[in-house]
Amino acid sequence: MEPVDVTSQSLGDLCKVCAEYRQNSPHPSRPLVPKLVDSSVWLRVHSLFQTLGLRLEHADGSGVVAQCSEALECLCIFVRNAAAMEKANQTAASEYEIVNDVKDAIVAMAARELECAEAMRCGTAAAQALSNLVTGNKQLQQELMENELLTSDNAKDSVYWHLLSSISSKTSMAGLVLLLNSIKGNSELAQHLCSTDKGKLVAQKIGQMFGDNEDDESEAKTIIYVLLAQFIETGYLANLLSEAPTLDMFGLVEALAVYCNEAKDHKAILDAAGGYTLLLSLSSILKS
Repeated sequence: MEPVDVTSQSLGDLCKVCAEYRQNSPHPSRPLVPKLVDSSVWLRVHSLFQTLGLRLEHADGSGVVAQCSEALECLCIFVRNAAAMEKANQTAASEYEIVNDVKDAIVAMAARELECAEAMRCGTAAAQALSNLVTGNKQLQQELMENELLTSDNAKDSVYWHLLSSISSKTSMAGLVLLLNSIKGNSELAQHLCSTDKGKLVAQKIGQMFGDNEDDESEAKTIIYVLLAQFIETGYLANLLSEAPTLDMFGLVEALAVYCNEAKDHKAILDAAGGYTLLLSLSSILKS
């Protein structure tokens, strides 16, 4: 594909270009496609993200929103596949601001997924792309979490919140996997999630999802439990339960009960979870 000025192209032509990227993305079923993406390609993909984002922002009808969402989905699938096939693509994509492009797509789709099926599908592809972009790369994982959780913006502005609050189970699942891969074995990132305003909101959302999910054998509930176990094992659960208790926190307490039931040293687990704080929270929740 020859390089062109994407900003001057019609929306229809942009959609065709994005579809070509999707069809020619690195994938096990396409062994002749190079796994390593050239820097010129990342530059063009970034330009496409930016152009489509502007077209979406100024969209004057549902048809334009659907077209932009479908084109952005193609780009996200390209990024997802490229990051999965070759880890060197993670660093290169980050250098060309693709991580930020994908985050912007997630936020844009979250605002439109209720009314647009294409936006919901794009949100899922973007979530998977973001997860693939940072998984296995500690530096990128840390940068993402710090950028999302250590700022003083609205607590519900974080990309993690948008992912977990999605109406699509596939999107929220990708968000859970992203979080699990980021904090597993990393107490510093677990602390960010349990001690910042944005992080606490996300962690409480995870607890709520655990309490609301009645299928004990589901993959989602298993991942949620493993995530909550990270909070318990690092001793940061007390930070979450120290807030004014609400019914939304019941999932956190329920996860702790399951964890204690499977562990040998209940006292040590309760101490790590904040002991007295936990009992006060549980008492308040039951009273409410």
